[in-house]
Amino acid sequence: MSFMKRKSKREFLAAPFAESRAVLDNPSRGWYQIHTFLLEREVDFDELTWSLQKEDRLALVFLQIGAFRTAPISAEALERLAKILSFFREHNKEMIIRVAYDNEGNGITAEPDFLAEIEGHMNSIGPCIRQFADSILVAQGLFVGSWGEMHDSKFLAQDKLKRLARTWRLALGEQIPVAVRTPGQWRLLYPPGQEAAQTNTGLFDDGMFASVSHLGTFGVKSREEAAWEEPWSPAVERGFVAALARHVPYGGEALAAADETAKQYDAPAGVVEEMRALGVSYLNRVHDARRIGMWREQICQAADLAAAGQQSELWQGVSVFDYIGAHLGYRYVVRGAVFVEKREPYVSLRIENTGFAPCTRALDLYLVFAEEQTAVGFDDVSHDASVLELCESGQIAGTYTPVPGELHRLGQGLETTLEAPLPKLGPGTYRLYLALRQKESGQTIYFGNEPVARQVYLGRLILRL
Repeated sequence: MSFMKRKSKREFLAAPFAESRAVLDNPSRGWYQIHTFLLEREVDFDELTWSLQKEDRLALVFLQIGAFRTAPISAEALERLAKILSFFREHNKEMIIRVAYDNEGNGITAEPDFLAEIEGHMNSIGPCIRQFADSILVAQGLFVGSWGEMHDSKFLAQDKLKRLARTWRLALGEQIPVAVRTPGQWRLLYPPGQEAAQTNTGLFDDGMFASVSHLGTFGVKSREEAAWEEPWSPAVERGFVAALARHVPYGGEALAAADETAKQYDAPAGVVEEMRALGVSYLNRVHDARRIGMWREQICQAADLAAAGQQSELWQGVSVFDYIGAHLGYRYVVRGAVFVEKREPYVSLRIENTGFAPCTRALDLYLVFAEEQTAVGFDDVSHDASVLELCESGQIAGTYTPVPGELHRLGQGLETTLEAPLPKLGPGTYRLYLALRQKESGQTIYFGNEPVARQVYLGRLILRL
């Protein structure tokens, strides 16, 4: 006698997964350029349009208000500010905001004489900026210091910084993250045990790689030797910075070497390792020209990347500049998908964050089941709408289900496994896709899989009677 083996009622044919070398067009991360505005002057928006870098999703909007040092912000200036912010939102540029009295290195002389005058300016500008909260990545600084970098100022004592931080937070509202210049300044504002998630306050660093201390951003004392408010040694501060960067985007400017201690950053491995340790999400595209020029000329070698704990073979031969651009912030790559046959079947998804930092904005992850007979003409890459949007609108028959978990919490270089329960489906063949969105804006988040598309194809699921 012979017996025919009965086919399983469910069969999953997984697709192969390969990582792409593309720079992903994702929000809240990447390169930026500075656009400086003197609020007392009119803006040439035609010229401004030409200055935008098309591939950048970010722009640092530097608002110089030195003309109002001894006067309130005028109504005309506030109207001009609203037009500036509207311009960047209309051009799909997420903004890094910095307001300062000086952009020439004359912080002390450019500032008002009294703290109350700065608070008045904060209370005038804040409500206007707050209207654009959904388009603002972070607000850097507290108005004071040369270039707004919180040094060379008469308002850096703890009591004054606390007043400024409190006033700026009330003026901006709770939604917009704020960043101060150094970890020590952050600790002046908040006691031990206070977390960035509670304060919505992080850091920015405009002295990256200039020295081992990032030009005084870090100190020399060990944690045991230093008080809470003092600068700590680089080895200790890296962990502190990374903890804040899990909640508020961290970035700034990379500088050429200022002394011998910066030699460790001349090698690609040293730079990549530092960015990953700190959790860097955004960087100035053009400053410092010497440092950026070095990165454009340097070529990634597998040994350098392996030494920095990064995937190596894929990026062999890519410029360091392009490698950094691809890894600023978060970068999610699907590593595997397995159908698990149990009483309550589910799809197990293995996802890695190969970027330098976590994502600081909440995300929604969806598993899409598109009926094959209606999805057969769907082009994964070139279609204007995602397969999720087509299923939502009924243009493709199928269904979708949210995947439990908080992918945005996934740290740099880490991998997670998520389980998506199988919804009720009739017999047939389904094409499975994974789609990711930013929760607040609904913007598509691209995975780093090949081919880069608005979704990742996982494979075919066959359901039999």
